[in-house]
Amino acid sequence: MSFLVLAAPGFAAQDGRSSALGWVQLTFLILTWAKLFIVPIALSTTTEISPPGLTGLLLSLWYPASAFGGALGGQTARLVEALGYGGFFLVSGAMVILIGLAFLGLRRRWSELLAPFR
Repeated sequence: MSFLVLAAPGFAAQDGRSSALGWVQLTFLILTWAKLFIVPIALSTTTEISPPGLTGLLLSLWYPASAFGGALGGQTARLVEALGYGGFFLVSGAMVILIGLAFLGLRRRWSELLAPFR
């Protein structure tokens, strides 16, 4: 969602116009809220479904996964040259929404698979 917020100022930047700082502040606010919601739930779920003796190891994988996500995001920034700033943020936001909808669609199946661990 934060990428979609940046699409409007991204298109303005392509045209050489400046944008208000509020767009960036709103983006960081959305990202911060998202992280505050996601991290505790993900770590709690990891402790619930991890096999005994592997909880610490699986929890420690959160940080390399986060680093990998940052590196992947850095590589996708190359698409700015092809799509422009506005197009990049619009496509990125649309992809995240599609992935989220796919996760929602698979939710029931994942619940069935994880039922023995609860």
